[in-house]
Amino acid sequence: MWIAAFMKTTPHLGASGVVRGHDGTWITGFTHFENGGDALLAELRATQLWITTYYDIGYTSIICESDNLEAVNLIHNLDNASLHVYAYVLLEI
Repeated sequence: MWIAAFMKTTPHLGASGVVRGHDGTWITGFTHFENGGDALLAELRATQLWITTYYDIGYTSIICESDNLEAVNLIHNLDNASLHVYAYVLLEI
């Protein structure tokens, strides 16, 4: 589970999340903050960090869900990802 947040007035974005095992036990967590971006970048960055955190601790089979349809569509259609403004995050995902 992760949370992405963006403040339009500043603009800052943040992401945090928890990594749980198959039985729901807490394994680790992460937090991230950066200047600039928008709500889409916040969601993509949170997704990227969540997947990376799982992968870094040895998980290679990961189920990822998101309530952001724009982010999901971008991730599922990576053929043109190198042309997107957030290609650097999409290609890491």
